[in-house]
Amino acid sequence: ILHRKQHLTQTEMVTDSLLKGHTHGLLVRAVMAVEAAKAPKKGKVPKSTEEIAYRCQSLTRALAKATHCSLGSLDADSIDESMWKVFSSLCDVIGVVIIGDAGTESDTLLGRENAAVRLLEAAVLSVNKAQTSFNSGGDARGALVCQLLPNCIVPIYTMIETTARLFSLFGWGKRKRLTKAAAGALASLALSFRSLVSDLLQAMTTHRRVEYGVSNETSLVGEDGINRVANEINQSREMTKDRVDPFLDQMRIDLTSYEEEE
Repeated sequence: ILHRKQHLTQTEMVTDSLLKGHTHGLLVRAVMAVEAAKAPKKGKVPKSTEEIAYRCQSLTRALAKATHCSLGSLDADSIDESMWKVFSSLCDVIGVVIIGDAGTESDTLLGRENAAVRLLEAAVLSVNKAQTSFNSGGDARGALVCQLLPNCIVPIYTMIETTARLFSLFGWGKRKRLTKAAAGALASLALSFRSLVSDLLQAMTTHRRVEYGVSNETSLVGEDGINRVANEINQSREMTKDRVDPFLDQMRIDLTSYEEEE
C-alpha cells in the first residue's frame, strides 16, 4: 500500500502540457473547419472559399506542429503514441474531405472518400494496438484509465463525433455504413474505439478495492494504521469511480449508434 509515487520530471511536465495544448487547439480548429464546410451538389465536390481554405490550412499547420512535438515526447510503442495516431488521422480525414485537392482535375468526391477510408482504416489498427497494449498492462491499469480519459479518450471521441457530422453533410451518415465506404470505415473505427472504452470500464472494476495484509515490513506501522490507510485508498478509489465511470459509460452508449443501419 505504502510506496513512493513516481512523478514526471520537469521536462516531461512541460512537454506533456504542450501536447495537451496542441490537442485542444486541434479540436477547436477541427470543429471550426467542419462548421465552414459546404455540402456537395449533384455528386460534385463543393467549391472552396477563402474561409474554408484558411480554416483547413490552420488545422493542417497546427497538426504538423503538434506531430513534431509528439515525436520527442511519446514512446514509439506506447498507448499514448497509438492514441495520438488515431487523433491525428481524424484531423487528416477532416482536411481531406473538406478541401481535398481543391482546384485540380484529380479532385473528385470519390477520391476524397477513398482517401478518408484509408486514413480511417489506419486509425482502426492504431486503436487495436492500443487496446492490446492496455490489456497487457498488468494490475495498475486503473491509474492508466484516469490518465487516458482526459488526455486521449475524450479528444478522440469528440473527433469521431465531429467527423460524423461532416460525413453526414456529405451524405455518408451513420445509417449508411453498409452502402457508403466512408460511413462504414468510420463505423468500424467508432466500434473499435467502443471496445477499448469497454475495456477501460472493466479495468476500473478491479481498481476499486485494494488487497492488503500486515507483513514484516508493515508491522512497525501496526494493523490499525494499515487498516486506516487501506480504507482511505478504497474510499478514494470509489470517488474516482464516481467521476470516471459515467464519462466512459456514456461514450460507450453513444458509440453504439454506429451500429444502426438504413
